[in-house]
Amino acid sequence: MDPDPDKRYFKTIPLALLFVIAGCRQIHGTDPQTDSLQNKIEYPVKTDPNTFIDPDTVGKRTLYLTFDDGPNKGTPTVINILKNEKVPATFFLIGMHVKDMPVSKKWMPVLRAMPNVVLCNHSFTHGYKNCFNKFYADIPGSENDFKRCRDTVLFTNQIARTPGNNIWRTPKFTQTTFERYKPACNNIKDSGFILIGWDAEWRYRSTKLVQSVDQMEKDIETLYTDKENRCPNHCVLLMHDLTFNDVADSTNLQQLIHRFKENPLYRFDVVTNHPFVKR
Repeated sequence: MDPDPDKRYFKTIPLALLFVIAGCRQIHGTDPQTDSLQNKIEYPVKTDPNTFIDPDTVGKRTLYLTFDDGPNKGTPTVINILKNEKVPATFFLIGMHVKDMPVSKKWMPVLRAMPNVVLCNHSFTHGYKNCFNKFYADIPGSENDFKRCRDTVLFTNQIARTPGNNIWRTPKFTQTTFERYKPACNNIKDSGFILIGWDAEWRYRSTKLVQSVDQMEKDIETLYTDKENRCPNHCVLLMHDLTFNDVADSTNLQQLIHRFKENPLYRFDVVTNHPFVKR
C-alpha cells in the first residue's frame, strides 16, 4: 500500500495535463512575475469638476503637479504628457496669456475639457510683468489684477498663486516670503482668494531645467521625510509650462512622472484637495 495517497493520485495524471495546469496557473496570475504586472496602481478618478477620489489614500505620499505661467508654447506638450500618463495636475494661468497668446485659442478649450485638470489664478499681468516690488506695494492694484484674471478666465474656484513669491494664505496655513508683501497678500486673501505656494520647485534657467530627473526625485523624496515640511505627506511641486517646450526636458517630465507612478507609496492629486485648502 502506498503510504501517501496524494502521490498515488498524481501518478494517474498524464504528464501533458500537468503542463496544461501549470500554464493555466500563469495565465490566471498565480505566477509571481505576472502578479507584479497586474497589480497596477489606481490613480484618482474625477467625479465632479474639482474633486478626485483615490480608493486608498491612507499613508500615501500625495504629489501635486502644478504648472505656472500658461498658456504658452510649452503648454501643449504638458497637456499631451498628462493625457498619456493619466495623472491629475493643476495649471496656474496668467490672464493676459489666456487673452492674447496664440496657443490659447486652441488649447484653452482642451484644458477646460480635461477631466484630470484644475485651472487656477496666477494674476492677470504676472505681477505687472515681473515688477514684483511695484505689484505688492500697490495693494488695491494687486487685488484687482487677480480679480481681472478671474473674470477673464472664469475659474471655477478661488485658488490663486502669487507671482514671483512663495506665499500661502489658506484656512489652515499662512506664510509670507517678505514682510513688506504681507499687506497686499492679506488684502488678496480678504477679497476671497486662497493663496497656494509650493514645497518643491523644478527650477529653470533660460527655459532649461536646472535639476536632473534623479536630483528632482531625490529633492521630492527628501521633503516627505522632513519634519519641518509644511504639510506631512503632501508635496506641491512647482513647474513652468515653458520649460517643457524642449524635447529633452519634456522627456524628463515623463520620466519623473513614471518614477512616482511606479512607486506604491505615492499618489497624485490636484490642489483643490490639498488639506490646507479643504475646510
